[in-house]
Amino acid sequence: MYVVRDIPDYDMEQCCGKVAVFGAGGMGEHFLRTVGPEHVELFIDNRKTGQYCGKPIISLREYIDKYLDLPIVVATKYYKDITLQLKRNGIGNLTKYLVDLM
Repeated sequence: MYVVRDIPDYDMEQCCGKVAVFGAGGMGEHFLRTVGPEHVELFIDNRKTGQYCGKPIISLREYIDKYLDLPIVVATKYYKDITLQLKRNGIGNLTKYLVDLM
């Protein structure tokens, strides 16, 4: 998991390739535009479903069931709450954090 607000010039190839972005909102879109859509597989969101920026939006449950090997980027102003939610679901112990630059 990577916690980000802004990632100018960050190299996704060095980081992890494709990721799941937690947060189908403004920060998630900003992340997608910054790193390029080829690096975002899907969005995870607690309230939204469907598509966002041409990518599917899934629930955390679906992520756990089908995509657990895909790294998560938390791109929302609620990153502290989301980080706790991920830890409560057993994801927090496999985490790395990108420094929150904002």
